[in-house]
Amino acid sequence: PHSLLSRRIGPTLIALVVGALTLSPVCAQNPADADIVAAKAAFDKGDAAKLAAIAPRVQNHVLAPYVTFWQLELGIDTADAATVQVFLRRWAGTPIGDRLAVDWLKSRARAADWAGFAADYPPRSAGDTELACDAVLFRRQRDGDTALADAKPLWFTGQSTPDVCEPLFAELIAKKAITEDERIERLRLANEVGNLRPVRALAEALPAPARVKAADFAGVDRDPQRALARGQFHWKSRSGQILALYALERAGRKDAADARAAWVKWRGRLPAEARGYGNARIAYLAARQLDPDADAWYR
Repeated sequence: PHSLLSRRIGPTLIALVVGALTLSPVCAQNPADADIVAAKAAFDKGDAAKLAAIAPRVQNHVLAPYVTFWQLELGIDTADAATVQVFLRRWAGTPIGDRLAVDWLKSRARAADWAGFAADYPPRSAGDTELACDAVLFRRQRDGDTALADAKPLWFTGQSTPDVCEPLFAELIAKKAITEDERIERLRLANEVGNLRPVRALAEALPAPARVKAADFAGVDRDPQRALARGQFHWKSRSGQILALYALERAGRKDAADARAAWVKWRGRLPAEARGYGNARIAYLAARQLDPDADAWYR
């Protein structure tokens, strides 16, 4: 029943339910339960043919809608629109309905089916970055370049962003609607959450005076505390400042007190903004490590 799926079988519970069926001795006695387990395994492996063979056998099982959901998900880019719409109407407001609605919109964007996209946008659930970029592409083809500005708020994240967003960001950078300072701000956000691949990619893409090469990051990564203590950075250049703050973050995550001891020897060579940012980061990391002096280190 609709209410059961809505209240009790959300996306984080389905794996537990299937796992319990796998471990339960009842599963061996109930072929339908075994079929649900097999259907989930087929979905995880991308085996649409096996999933289609199982589906008729579980039509009366409480988890049968999940099997239909898995079938639609595996074939989302070629799914029949009418079939998808029937499912979305039947399971609107449930975890599987909301998930499929988002993935269906993404498939319409990949196909550049903007009429189909417009018919179902926006979905009930929000917060999906890929879909947000798809929506910018939709508005741009409808309204022109003025819609491009809607992509800018999506730039400010420490997480990797979906491929569909990258051309939008590249255009904003080319138009200088995303400034060099804002590019460095995102680099810092990625460094703060330990997402090092975007840190390096963002740094290598900066204009020459601020660009940091992979080899320079590798030198710090070998021993961040030693690199910070030696202080052999180009302190007057943006590239050197980026690398010094990178070393501070990496060293501070291991031992904030040791990192600060090295930091205070060199921080006076940095501009006020970068120095203040470094102070705030080492204080934050010290607080996370329960250092009693952390509060004083913000200054």
